[in-house]
Amino acid sequence: LALMGNPDNVIGDATLYMQIFFLGSPASMIYNFGSAILRASGDTKRPLYIMIFSGLINVIINLFCVLVLHLGVAGVAIGTVAAQIVSTILVLYLLAKGNDVFKLRFSKLRIFRHELVQIVAIGVPAGLNGVMFNISNVIIQSTINSFGKAAMAGSSAVSNIENYGFLLFSAVEQGAITFVGQNMGAKKIKRVKSVAKTALLSALICAGIYSAVTLILAEPILSLFTNEASRDAVIEMGMIKLIITSAGYIAFAPSQAFSGVLKGMGKTAIVTAANAVCTCVVRIVWIILIFPLNPALEMVYLVYPISWGLASVAITTIYFTARNRIFNKELATTK
Repeated sequence: LALMGNPDNVIGDATLYMQIFFLGSPASMIYNFGSAILRASGDTKRPLYIMIFSGLINVIINLFCVLVLHLGVAGVAIGTVAAQIVSTILVLYLLAKGNDVFKLRFSKLRIFRHELVQIVAIGVPAGLNGVMFNISNVIIQSTINSFGKAAMAGSSAVSNIENYGFLLFSAVEQGAITFVGQNMGAKKIKRVKSVAKTALLSALICAGIYSAVTLILAEPILSLFTNEASRDAVIEMGMIKLIITSAGYIAFAPSQAFSGVLKGMGKTAIVTAANAVCTCVVRIVWIILIFPLNPALEMVYLVYPISWGLASVAITTIYFTARNRIFNKELATTK
């Protein structure tokens, strides 16, 4: 936090929040793994219901810890961790009580070498992809912090709003992974093309709706994440980021849709490489070389739509290349 340039008056609370939040990491990882198994089997509703329920638990515990127990930042973190634990217990219960091929039997838990290798081969590149996003975002956040507390608060407020938009894109990506993976496993290669078209259309629709809503209701939405004392300054700073990033979500949509399709095809490594160059490298180069030419806050946020657009071009190209190779290989096998 100190390396990121956070002011001294926020580091204490931020450190406490992170310490408590990371205690819930094992629960979060188990939930993600368990819900991925359910989604891969076609059960997308129950993980959603669990998230809705745990979200309500999060809100209730937050309110109790903050308003009744007066725990402040610690209370917010405790609510988050409690919700993660609840979601983990529920997903483990669903897996343990089922009668499907993926029924969880705790007495038979052990490492299966072949399956582990397959999971690592697909999971490590996907994990690195997320890490690289976060590394570049840390560098950008450090630059934003240099503009003062209002800029920090404005960026944080917009990030809270953006999380809902990213959930839409994540839903499209996860859906594409599931359906493409199932069709690849069933050797129904031709269906991949229709899944890709549906995923792209869905992502573009989500981007259009999200951008329109956030741009039209930008100020009242931002006001929900600010206090009265610094409301005007935070909203002013937040509007800069919100306008620039919301307008760029159309450029973001193809990368998410085709990333899901490629991951479903097992092409996680090349997706990771493309994102590494177009997000991590481009953003770092932008902050080091381009931003100093015009050190304004707008220049910081411009890197988001630019990197999204480059990623979409790269991943779309990779998708069509990989798809054509698979189709040609299938055609040759059929003949």
